Amino acid sequence: MYENSGKMSYLEAFFRSGSMTEFLNQAEYIRQISEYDRDMLQQYNDSVQTVADAKEQLEQQYTELEELKAQVESQQQTVQALMDAKEDELDKVKSDITVAQSDADAVQAELDAQNEIIAQIQAEEARKKKRKKRNEDRKQRKMELLRIRLPEMYTVAGLLYGRVRAVPG
Repeated sequence: MYENSGKMSYLEAFFRSGSMTEFLNQAEYIRQISEYDRDMLQQYNDSVQTVADAKEQLEQQYTELEELKAQVESQQQTVQALMDAKEDELDKVKSDITVAQSDADAVQAELDAQNEIIAQIQAEEARKKKRKKRNEDRKQRKMELLRIRLPEMYTVAGLLYGRVRAVPG
């Protein structure tokens, strides 16, 4: 009867029923089925609306995620560009440091060479000074010896030549 309820009217049910009780039972049964059908239809419509709302919400979230993804990709490109620029800058700084270190090494080598030359000159000056001092000391000693022995030499010379003179001095 449920399957054919759309085709059967209350009048047909009345004439088919054998008694009023049977008619009322069938009417109650049809009413319950109709009420159940309305409830199920309402649940179905609610479910369809819930799915539609969920689908709309998911589509909106998907759109937002796509926008966020585009922003993140843009930011990643910006960050990559900055990183590339900083790497180039770092390479230039490293190159500058290498050149500066090379220059500093060359200057240090030149300073070391000049300091070596200065040390050699100072050593030579010290040797010359020492030699000069030694020569002056020798000369001084000779002069002292000469001053001390000069009167003796005059005396010896006078004896040799037969004359003794007064010793100067």
